Amino acid sequence: MDPLLSQPPPKKLPNQVVNPFKKVHAASGSTMGLQLGTFDLTTADFTPLVPFQVDYNNATSSIPLDSGMTGLDTANNKFWFSCTPHGDNTYEGVCSVPLTKSNEQPTVTTYAWSNTAYQMTSMDYSKALKGAIVLGQKIPTSPAGQKKQSNTQVLFVDESKPDNKEWEMLIDLGDSWLDLHQATISPCGRYYMLALGVGSNMDLPAQNLLTIDLVTKKIINTIHAKHTETEIVVLNAMACKPQ
Repeated sequence: MDPLLSQPPPKKLPNQVVNPFKKVHAASGSTMGLQLGTFDLTTADFTPLVPFQVDYNNATSSIPLDSGMTGLDTANNKFWFSCTPHGDNTYEGVCSVPLTKSNEQPTVTTYAWSNTAYQMTSMDYSKALKGAIVLGQKIPTSPAGQKKQSNTQVLFVDESKPDNKEWEMLIDLGDSWLDLHQATISPCGRYYMLALGVGSNMDLPAQNLLTIDLVTKKIINTIHAKHTETEIVVLNAMACKPQ
C-alpha cells in the first residue's frame, strides 16, 4: 500500500451518472415503485428516465436481489442488476433493462442460474466480454461447513444467451471466506479486481488482492496483504489509472 500523498485538484466530474433505484409511491403493499434515472453531480438533481415497478404478487416477476450488485452497459444503454428470476427464490440470476427514456415499464431480460449450490457475492457488467461477470461462492451445507472457506469462482453470463442457465466458469479461485461485494471491474471491462479473505482466522482474515484478465482467463497479479482485519480492512479493490 502506497503512502498517502497530496493529490492534484480533481478534474471536472461527469455531469450525470446512473442512479439505479429511487423509491417512488407504490400503489399497494405488495408493489414497490422504483425509478431508474440520472443524478446530476453539479446540481444534485435527479432526472427520471423510466419507471420500474416490482410486483411481488406476480409469480413470474424478476425482482432485485441486492442493491449493491449492479452494472452499466454504456454501449447499449442498459442497466444490469442481480435478481430473483421469475419470482422463484430457489434460484439466483441477473437481469437487464433498457435505459431509453420512457413513461412505460421497461422489458426485463432475465438470466437465471441453475446452480443452487453456489451464491452470487458480487456482480458487474463487462464491456469487453459483453455480459455479466459474477463472483460465486459455494454455500455451506452444515454448521461445520460455515467455519470453513468456500470454493470461489468467477463466472460469465453471456448477454446473447438469455436461455443458458449453465453459466460459464472463467476461473476457479480456490477457497476463501464467504463475503459480499468483494470485486470491482475496470471501465474497459477486461480486468477484475478482488479482495478475498484467506488464512485460518474466519473473523479476522488476511486478504489476497487479485487482478484477473477476463479475456485470457488468468490471474495476472496477486498481492497478499501484510495486515489482518485487526489493523485494516480492504473493503474493495479497484482499477486506478495514473494521471
